[in-house]
Amino acid sequence: MPPLWLKDFANPPVSFRPVPFWSWNERMEPAEVRRQIDKIAEAGWGGIMIHSRIGLITPYLGNEWFDAVDAAIEQCRKYQLNVWLYDEDKWPSGFSGGTVPLANESFHMKTLIARSVHSAIPENVSPIGSPVNDLQIYKWTAPLGHAFFNGTCFPDHMSRPAMQKFIEEAYESYYQRYRDDYGQLIVAEFTDEPCTIFRRRLPIGSVPYTDELLEAFEQEYSYNPINKLHLLFVNSVDAQQFRIHYFRIINKLFEKNYSAQIGEWCRSHNIHLTGHYILEGGLYDQQCWGVNIMPNYRHMGIPGIDHLCRQIEERVSAKQCQSVANQYGQKRLISEMYGCAGQSLTFEDRLWIASQQMALGVNMLNYHLSLYTMAGCRKRDCPPNIFYQQPWWPVNKAIDEPLSRTCFALSQGQFHAEMLIIHPQESTFALWQSKAIYTPTQEDFTLAEYDEEPTAKGIKQTITSIEKEFLSLINVMLSSQRTFDFGAEAILADIGKVEFVDGQPVICMGQMRYALVILPGMLTIATTTLDLLEEFHRKGGQIIRCGQAPQLLDGIPSSRLAKWLEAIPSVTIDDVPIRIKTVIPPAVELVDANSEDARMLYVHIRNLGNDRLIYLVNLHRTRAFNASIKLHGQFNSVHQLDTITGEQTELKAIVDSNGLMVELPFAQTQSHLLLLSPKSADNKQISPIVNNPKRKSSFAPEEIKVERLDDNAITLDYASWREGTNDWASMPMPVIAIQERLNIIQYNGVLALRYPVHIQSLDKNRKVHLVIEYPDKYEIRVNQYPVKYNGLPFHIDFRWMPIDITGLLHEGRNTIELLCNNFQYGDLKIIKDQASRYGTEIEAIYLVGDFAVQGTPTNAKPASARWHAYGLPPIDVQCFAGDSFYLTNPIDLKFGDTTVQGLPFYAGRLKLSAKIPNVDLDGCKTFIEIDKLDVACGEVIVNAKTSGYFISHPFRVELKDISVDNSKQFSIILYSTLRNLLGPHHHAEGELTDTGPNCFKPWHGTQYEESPEVAKLLIDWTKGKHVPSKWKDDYCMVSFGNLGQIRIVNY
Repeated sequence: MPPLWLKDFANPPVSFRPVPFWSWNERMEPAEVRRQIDKIAEAGWGGIMIHSRIGLITPYLGNEWFDAVDAAIEQCRKYQLNVWLYDEDKWPSGFSGGTVPLANESFHMKTLIARSVHSAIPENVSPIGSPVNDLQIYKWTAPLGHAFFNGTCFPDHMSRPAMQKFIEEAYESYYQRYRDDYGQLIVAEFTDEPCTIFRRRLPIGSVPYTDELLEAFEQEYSYNPINKLHLLFVNSVDAQQFRIHYFRIINKLFEKNYSAQIGEWCRSHNIHLTGHYILEGGLYDQQCWGVNIMPNYRHMGIPGIDHLCRQIEERVSAKQCQSVANQYGQKRLISEMYGCAGQSLTFEDRLWIASQQMALGVNMLNYHLSLYTMAGCRKRDCPPNIFYQQPWWPVNKAIDEPLSRTCFALSQGQFHAEMLIIHPQESTFALWQSKAIYTPTQEDFTLAEYDEEPTAKGIKQTITSIEKEFLSLINVMLSSQRTFDFGAEAILADIGKVEFVDGQPVICMGQMRYALVILPGMLTIATTTLDLLEEFHRKGGQIIRCGQAPQLLDGIPSSRLAKWLEAIPSVTIDDVPIRIKTVIPPAVELVDANSEDARMLYVHIRNLGNDRLIYLVNLHRTRAFNASIKLHGQFNSVHQLDTITGEQTELKAIVDSNGLMVELPFAQTQSHLLLLSPKSADNKQISPIVNNPKRKSSFAPEEIKVERLDDNAITLDYASWREGTNDWASMPMPVIAIQERLNIIQYNGVLALRYPVHIQSLDKNRKVHLVIEYPDKYEIRVNQYPVKYNGLPFHIDFRWMPIDITGLLHEGRNTIELLCNNFQYGDLKIIKDQASRYGTEIEAIYLVGDFAVQGTPTNAKPASARWHAYGLPPIDVQCFAGDSFYLTNPIDLKFGDTTVQGLPFYAGRLKLSAKIPNVDLDGCKTFIEIDKLDVACGEVIVNAKTSGYFISHPFRVELKDISVDNSKQFSIILYSTLRNLLGPHHHAEGELTDTGPNCFKPWHGTQYEESPEVAKLLIDWTKGKHVPSKWKDDYCMVSFGNLGQIRIVNY
């Protein structure tokens, strides 16, 4: 009898399906909200997460906002989708769009700074205590006026009344309207990147502070900290102990007044608190933003992390969160993923990133980002956009179904953790000496735009050395296929104890039991931790240490600690796997494996009563291999759960008294989900290893027919402009830079834009549509001929309106002129009027239709170094000279990269087709294979029926139900992305792995990009007196259509 949960494996419930950050980012219209939820339901997603985002025009949490929420909830009820709320306007959480800091100045963020008594007193400060050695400690209170916070400021997350106000605004406002849906349709509310100190626009060397700290500190440690506050900035004998005391109180106040207070509210209202904390991944980063993150996860119903950019280098975040979830019995772990990975993100990229996250404990996928609209600045909001505007959207299920099945499976049972690693975060407390400014300078008065290294000289390097050792240990454990949890010292102090299981001592932490403890490199250890480890070791528990041994006990030297460490064996990090194997045999073991193969083969193990579930994934992007895997335990059979098809197949295995041996293939990003059972195997076992083909036939390029299935496009992102009756600018400039200038100089008035477009041998009757966002804002002329929008269906995005200009373009240079009679600048610091924050948004325009776009290739191949650093395969790009593009008649496409065949900006589909060779199948299975894939996804079609999808390696799709028939054909539909249409086109590094809004802009090298100097530099640019950095006028495009070789193979 198979486990009951397996009946839902092929079609998991909605609660295990992805939920997007649905970016509510403009004027929210209930009818459009309903239409987009229809799309979400069609895609098979599990629900929506309503996320206010950059560009929002509808007043946040106002009546119109809730009209849109009403529509969303009712439409989700129709489809039985879950509703997830989000507690902020943008992020970080805590200011509720500005109402919290506006309510009371005491709710503003506060920090401590140290300045010379000889300096002038900075603004917004008050002294605390008396000077020590000519150094005065000040409390700085954040003023209003921060653009990131809608003209207000960051709040005090450690203040209980401030966060009570936040709950009232961000949580109660929803509950009062939708209480009947809480715990049913509404399942959770997401909190995003809270922290004790926000390190943008604040004094250099700031330390987190709150008015509740002094009293809380004295209650905890029985002394007044005021006379020791200078030790946060200088060194002395007792500085490290004081810093530990100080930052423990900071973290207790944050946990109590933010995480616990909100978590308790959510529990009492029958929903989960979910979300993630800021910069979780590094020891230095966590301390820099003032949060020891792990203890806070215990207050979440669904704890989470974020995982940004096109990389899997970050591993600590997921393991920290998974550890607490395991210990507190939280069954789900959410990851906000794909943000800033870029529009060219492919399905294989998505699988790769998600697979790493799932191997590390994630079983709830939260996609960043699904844009309500791409109008204006919104299209550049940390791409990719994972929604209906993408050309690949119709086949999104091809990737999301396998991921949903994996999440469902990895939510069953309990994680099998073989050992506990003590987390060294508290060592950063002791080391954290912040910068003090002794010499009166301009720095006394200037707020740092981004103070990413607020510590004194050498401190970051010291902490980073501990962090590197810690990461090395984690990497060794992962590459050895060993499973582990972290033990946060604050949590160990609360719930850690020693128990006996089957006569053996274990460390008990809530739901988890650990028979082995690893002490990594660290400077200091808590007395409570040492007490527990001493007891564990005294009772026969196994402990090893590696890296720098702790030198301090709660920040001070200790002979007790030193003596105890003498009894604890020390091994090098590289030797840890060998040593632990003698203590705890591995559950999963690679036999005679190549070390490079093993390095990126991750494992996730779950116990299900007498059964065991094992997830193995090859995270190499450029390396494939076969592996012999020993699965230890009392198991007699193994089934593979196929996440692509939902089917279950018993695998061939060699069984002995110690478990099973299986042979598995691991192509790049390939995974296997295995269910082990003590039940005997049947006689229908198969091997997943693909043998050498019996026959194969490859196609010559000329045998493959290539067709464009959608309208072609060109992006016109340069324009000349004129402000009022001034002269026209002397040369076209990027429209994004023109917008920046107009906002900086606070221009209101008449604005004219001229976009040049070139034509060469384009038939007059060829379809050409002009696509403009909000065309009603402009008087529009094409070669002086007036045109206007007349009701055609939107193109790609519901704010992108096409105007038919077929026949209006002539040979040579043409101009498209937009006249805005009432341009209004935008200012993100405007508090009340949300629309005025963005003003009139001018953007690139687009021509779409039946034409080719030709340009002059430059042969440049720019490539960000991070492609190699992140282990990604090389990206193939084509660059074209700026201002070299022209429209011409379509050309016959050939098999290969189509960006050089008239489709450089194309965001659509290609159809490749050819005849299937007439061969005797002779009992063989027939597959179609390709070498590589430079598109999001490929759909294989035979006889008008989808046979499968090219998503990831080994790029092999079985052609089922085909007979020997010389007339049979196959087609491959290639789905592109929005990358070549939207860019970034002009970044000096070409295609990027980490793509944020600033990657689309010219960089002028000034500290404050909105300074008046920037507005002047744009004029200098038009005169050849200035060239911005990180910018090229050339256009960089990602290849589209190069699959290498296509072949039919019989196995």
